Amino acid sequence: MMNLSFRPVRMLLTVLLAFALVAGPVGSSAEACNVPVFRYALEHWRPDPYRGVLFHRGPLSAADQEQLEKLQAAAGDSKVNLTLRTVDLDGSPDAADRELLPAADAPDLPRLVIQYPAHLRVDKPVWAGPLGDTELAALLDSPLRREVLKRLTSGQTAVWLMVDSGDAGQDDAAAATLEQELKGLQTTLKLPELTDSPEDVIQDGPPLRVEFSLMRVRRDDPAEQALVAMLTGCEEDLAGLDEPLVFPLFGRSRAMLPLVGGGISADNIRGSAKFLAGACSCQVKELNPGFDLLITADWNALLSWAKSPAFASGESLTAEPELVPIPSGTKSAPSKVVVTEAVKVLPEVEIHAESDAPAQSDSLLPILAGVVLLGLVASVLVRRRRS
Repeated sequence: MMNLSFRPVRMLLTVLLAFALVAGPVGSSAEACNVPVFRYALEHWRPDPYRGVLFHRGPLSAADQEQLEKLQAAAGDSKVNLTLRTVDLDGSPDAADRELLPAADAPDLPRLVIQYPAHLRVDKPVWAGPLGDTELAALLDSPLRREVLKRLTSGQTAVWLMVDSGDAGQDDAAAATLEQELKGLQTTLKLPELTDSPEDVIQDGPPLRVEFSLMRVRRDDPAEQALVAMLTGCEEDLAGLDEPLVFPLFGRSRAMLPLVGGGISADNIRGSAKFLAGACSCQVKELNPGFDLLITADWNALLSWAKSPAFASGESLTAEPELVPIPSGTKSAPSKVVVTEAVKVLPEVEIHAESDAPAQSDSLLPILAGVVLLGLVASVLVRRRRS
């Protein structure tokens, strides 16, 4: 059986929002988008910012101030997907900061605490440590992340990153299943056919292709502790599991939720691969599954060919997403709703009925009821799969 977790009220709101995004107003139409998910993500989706809080008492030393300014400069140039703020404990920190402070787990200050992007609603910190050069370097970058970055920006569809459990037999069996399935998918999986529609335009980057690769990381690898913490902290029970975890990475180092243990199966691997290589069903990033890794990357240089208007404009990383109605598939195909892990990442939505359109309300009821049912089914399909 699959491990399921339902949040009925937020699920309903998410489904209604997804319906509005994809279907738009009754009787309206929109252009189709056949650009594969992995390529659309690479060209358009900027990494979400992790949140950094620096706790200190009184003025920072000259050395600590210099480190802080380096971090702020990197974040300001969008080379690190991180926002920063400082909390002087000699002042009056608010309740949320007082709750976060124990996570620093050390008497020595200053201490930097890192949390996931806000919309993921994961309160537990990912990392905590001093402002030392060695500690910050390991937090913001690592050999494995640099290799993932190289492969994705060269045009690979996805890098399948396996976090080993430590049980060699279990880990090697999972890796063998992955290698066999991914090798076959590279020859059998077909990309959607692009049309002359403006929605199907891709930039002058690497040629579209289906190409997968597998990488493995030990949980105790000293050079990858920050990365392992990001991956195993995305859901509350992952860190304690003694099973291998597989995260498909795509776009600008975005991780899908993992396949776990027995869920690293041929069917689940094919399902994830088909999603990544399939037509981009919804161009709104937050309505697609997964979370971004904290990474150092000069995206303007790495993807100089990707001229996404929002990215090229230098828009703030913390800006709210623009919600636009985009269906999937070719122009002749009917629209369909794809509901993903938005249950986890969307804020509460207040829904108002329009007083000037009473004639539509009755006709929408059966549609909305059907969409709710579809959303519940879709939520099962995108949850982390164990079998």
